[in-house]
Amino acid sequence: NNVTIIVMITNLLENGRKKCDQYWPHDGREQYKHISVTLRDVDIYANYIVRSFQLRNTKLSKRRSRNNERRILQYHYTQWPDHGTPEYILPLLKFIRISSVVSSPESGPIVV
Repeated sequence: NNVTIIVMITNLLENGRKKCDQYWPHDGREQYKHISVTLRDVDIYANYIVRSFQLRNTKLSKRRSRNNERRILQYHYTQWPDHGTPEYILPLLKFIRISSVVSSPESGPIVV
């Protein structure tokens, strides 16, 4: 589906309870079966984090794998409260605008 943007609105832990699995490497590269995921960059802001990943299908030959590499941006909103809604709407609206403006016409859907 050519997804290039992932939006995440929950934290990994909230009130000491696990809410989401970390499906990306903490740093460096992780291998998930035949998919290699490399964490390229992390930008931390007041209300969200932007992570950049490089994905590669390792099943393909080196010659073909160059066309099968993909850059993925993950926009992680860190201020969504457990069992509630954000108290202030402006940071959330800014997050929505920033995460949606980077999507190009060639990109697939934004995954939330």
